[in-house]
Amino acid sequence: MKRSSGKFLRRFRLLDNTKIGEIKATIKNGLLTVTVPKDEEKKPDVKAIDIFG
Repeated sequence: MKRSSGKFLRRFRLLDNTKIGEIKATIKNGLLTVTVPKDEEKKPDVKAIDIFG
């Protein structure tokens, strides 16, 4: 039989691109897994320019 007692508190800062509403936490076999998804960073469009000489 497993027993738990007391509280555990951990705080940390999240990045600006974190999807706050989609954070999930699961516990399995005593292991806590926290999933913190984030938005993909927008990369600038790369365009090829042909140079003729």
